[in-house]
Amino acid sequence: HSTKTGKRVTEVDVSTVTWKPFPDSTVDQLIKAGDILTCAGGFVVEDPELGKYLSKIEGSSDSAEGLPVAPLRAMLKRAAAPAVTHVLFDMDGLLLDTETA
Repeated sequence: HSTKTGKRVTEVDVSTVTWKPFPDSTVDQLIKAGDILTCAGGFVVEDPELGKYLSKIEGSSDSAEGLPVAPLRAMLKRAAAPAVTHVLFDMDGLLLDTETA
């Protein structure tokens, strides 16, 4: 939400993380370290111990780690951009540029 423009934007970014099977001792070690207790999904993708069992990430690793940077940048730009008030098409259906002189 931009307090300057009053514009509110939202975005959804999905990443799927696939893991290889890992032993109970790895789970015990992760719980003991405590890091998994402070992340939304319960796993810290960048954890060196757990990283050995990472099979693949579909989507952005930023999203899997908790802060999808590209969508955040896009939202910040959209929130700051002026609202579109008119869209004009000519007879051929082409969009006319009304913003530049």
